[in-house]
Amino acid sequence: MTTAQTIQHLSTTQLRIGYQSKGREICVAETPELHINAGDFICLLGPNGAGKSTLIRTLAGIQAPLQGTVTLDNQPYESISPRERARKISIVLTETPPLGLLDAYSLVALGRHPHSGQFGTLGQADRNRIDWALQVMDALKFRNSPVAQLSDGERQKLLVARALAQETPLMLLDEPTAFLDLSRRVELMATLRRLVRQEDMGILLSTHDLDLALRFADRIWLLNDDGTLLKGYPEELVTNGAISRTFSTSAFEWDIATETFHIQENSNLSASVHGEGSIALWTRRALGRLGFTVVDETETPALKVRISNAGQQFEWHVDYNGCTKKYSSIEAFIASNSSNIER
Repeated sequence: MTTAQTIQHLSTTQLRIGYQSKGREICVAETPELHINAGDFICLLGPNGAGKSTLIRTLAGIQAPLQGTVTLDNQPYESISPRERARKISIVLTETPPLGLLDAYSLVALGRHPHSGQFGTLGQADRNRIDWALQVMDALKFRNSPVAQLSDGERQKLLVARALAQETPLMLLDEPTAFLDLSRRVELMATLRRLVRQEDMGILLSTHDLDLALRFADRIWLLNDDGTLLKGYPEELVTNGAISRTFSTSAFEWDIATETFHIQENSNLSASVHGEGSIALWTRRALGRLGFTVVDETETPALKVRISNAGQQFEWHVDYNGCTKKYSSIEAFIASNSSNIER
């Protein structure tokens, strides 16, 4: 999308966010400006307590900023009526709202309230949107089920469906994958990214799923413990070290090559792996988990592993302190070499 075609749904200037405590302001983060445009799928990352939920609530208009302005479609929040605001922005927060005796369909139907008439009557277009939202979230199968009887993951899907039924150009979601299993988390991220394109929406989503954020987001907002907020493409924030600086600790560090965290153990043992493909990748992962520092083959490690493929069978040839052993399964290889670490 070119600059001339860009529609800016939300923007901020000189924003400071935080809360009041015992009569004084506690600032958790500040940033000169933020923008969410049509076609943006943005993931908000950061450690626990950095202020991700506070930022989401501030951008949603639920919590006032300590300083600065938030505008929605170039209008200050305070100048927009609650009903009109609900037509522009939908929100999914971590707190579960009171559900009472609602069934799944009725919960999702609440998203049509800003579009319904004075008496809240649903027309055919409303019902079509509700059915569409349930279908998108794979929730049609329990549309008549009492919400109180559903699992946390199923209720979370309904809350996202309610936001989709609201039919807004902007959506803010705080930890929407928290109660979902791995396959459902991937599915939700893929669905939201697709909807951004199809519906020309802007979506901001906070998450602790670093891997999924790096794979699906167009841009990352990285909120640090010191209150700074960095913005950039996922690949940019990985390669310039921002992701590593934010999340690495003395116990583990971000490995750019493998796109994972590497556990730091108190071991001086090093290992190299000669091999290709997924078998070599997971062999390196196993060695790292066991506490070895995995190095390049050109170095002189304490343990050398060569993986060969004899027909359909892989073999691990391990040279350790001049002694060579062979293993016919990764299970046997791991079990044997776990004893080489000096605990």
